[in-house]
Amino acid sequence: GSALHAVLERIRPDNRRDWRRYLEHDNRQWQLGLEPAQLDACENWLEAIQHCELPQSRISLGASKQGTHRSEYGFTLGSDARAALDIPAINAHFAAHGHPLHLSDKHRHIRYLRGEIDHLYQHDGRYYILDYKSNHLGDNPAAYNAAALKQAMDDHHYWLQAAIYQVALHRLLQTRLPDYDPETHLGGVEYLYLRGVNSADRTNGGLGHRYPTDFILALDRELGYQNPYPRQTA
Repeated sequence: GSALHAVLERIRPDNRRDWRRYLEHDNRQWQLGLEPAQLDACENWLEAIQHCELPQSRISLGASKQGTHRSEYGFTLGSDARAALDIPAINAHFAAHGHPLHLSDKHRHIRYLRGEIDHLYQHDGRYYILDYKSNHLGDNPAAYNAAALKQAMDDHHYWLQAAIYQVALHRLLQTRLPDYDPETHLGGVEYLYLRGVNSADRTNGGLGHRYPTDFILALDRELGYQNPYPRQTA
């Protein structure tokens, strides 16, 4: 997974002739032991990944790297360490939106949440987050159907990850866009299950989700952030 993230961070349509060099470098660095024929297969796989259709913006991964974008974007979400998080309220919040979490309330004082976004990009004035997943769900593209991806999201609590990412993007855009409106600018989170990418079906292996704006504003408050954005909900 780390090797895939490393090479995907660097490759773009306009540096196609360098892909093999990147693969060979990561093969050595991560001690993968791939033979030339296997590197050929990886190169073809990267081609399919670059041409796959992202599930929300409906553009290709390659196209998303041609405009405004950032790869491996680190973030830190501040919280209020003086007040305990209301874990039951957070659990209820997610359950009400169809994604029960059952978070434990043993550790409720949190000062920071830190993370790293694989790929952040803008398309038609809207900002999206893309997360690469190398999970093995099966040995053929059919194993990465919509139902299987949803089950993987449930099993690994990726719905929580998606919400935290969307809150992070919301806070970032508040500070960067003078006319920021989440309904206009705040896109959702896209997941690309790399092993499911299939050149015969450009949509295979992709899942997208955007939490409603009111959900994100409420979660922002539940995480202890004094949100200055005026569109507060009860």
